[in-house]
Amino acid sequence: MGEFAISICQDAGEQAVAKKVEFAAKIIIAVLALPMLVAILESLMELLPG
Repeated sequence: MGEFAISICQDAGEQAVAKKVEFAAKIIIAVLALPMLVAILESLMELLPG
């Protein structure tokens, strides 16, 4: 979905807006992936002794 919005911005000649949309999309993806990353780290901590 982000790539589509970025392409539209670039086609309209709005390179600065396209870069901001790209950055926002990356932040959203990172935030959505955070709970999965936390779950993986918790599982690894349970496997470690101590």
